[in-house]
Amino acid sequence: MTTIFIKIPKSKPYTDNAVAPPQLYEGGELYEFDDQVPAELAAAQRIIAARAGYDISNLVAQANPVLVGAGSVTAPAIAAASDTGTGVFFPSAGSLAVALAGALALTFAPDATATFEGDVILGATQKLGIGTTPTVDIDVLTSGNAAMKFKSTFAGGTAQVTFDTSGNGSVGRLAFAKDGVSAGGVGYTHGTGTDQSLGFNVAGGSDKMTLYGNTRLALGYYSAPEATLHAGGGAIFETSTPILTLRATSATSTSRLYFGDPAADLRGALFYAHSDDSLALWTAGAVAVTIASNKKVTLEGGLNAANLPTSATGLDPGDIWKDGSGFLRAA
Repeated sequence: MTTIFIKIPKSKPYTDNAVAPPQLYEGGELYEFDDQVPAELAAAQRIIAARAGYDISNLVAQANPVLVGAGSVTAPAIAAASDTGTGVFFPSAGSLAVALAGALALTFAPDATATFEGDVILGATQKLGIGTTPTVDIDVLTSGNAAMKFKSTFAGGTAQVTFDTSGNGSVGRLAFAKDGVSAGGVGYTHGTGTDQSLGFNVAGGSDKMTLYGNTRLALGYYSAPEATLHAGGGAIFETSTPILTLRATSATSTSRLYFGDPAADLRGALFYAHSDDSLALWTAGAVAVTIASNKKVTLEGGLNAANLPTSATGLDPGDIWKDGSGFLRAA
């Protein structure tokens, strides 16, 4: 049974205040009470329908709520007369759900959490704000905790976030801003081959580091790197600024720069031992030359003097030359 509020139209006035209003039975006629319901008939404001399913589209708001049954997903408590499978029902205390054509579409939990069973599509001009009034398509305000999280249980490496642009030369960019002012970002420039690039921007301006489709990496303001690693091309690399620094973990450890090939990672190398401030040059996987902290040089394989000058003519003081007997001399 369904409890509803209705009023008698003026065409069917209820004038006898001493007589209770008519009861509604199966198949009976629904009456409407006029706005001016006598005080004696206050209790008659709730009329019990003999069965559910009456058209209550013309109900007038009353001080007391309209009470309906809980309903179900296939038979909503409040539904359209022309489509009884579409409407609202109440699956549990404090919750509300919407059914469309007999299928669950939306559920509101007691904590106001909304669960959509289908896609959520905003209009082309609409915006989504989470914790704030949106000024862009999706605007999220957070107090410091993670604002967004993407997690995939698929091990195949499917992209969780995609920036889709149109045409060569277009840029998909992830920007970082402070107080509404852009401070940096990551941008992917689309192209047809090696002109594709991934750029990293810090402190505004041009990208500070760019990886190109030909696997070349440019450090600084440089758009066409000439080597696998190209550093330079802008004011950030002045002559007094180191291009590459290998920093050891302690004053007794060793900084290493390796030169490898498919057969071995260590074919050649530069080792700087911080424990004694010596620099070693490796070739063929072994030490070839060592320069000690006192600047003395140790040659592991001897000195090939075949190409040394054979006279001191034109040499600077201290230059090495080889005399006719094969002895080394200093100019």
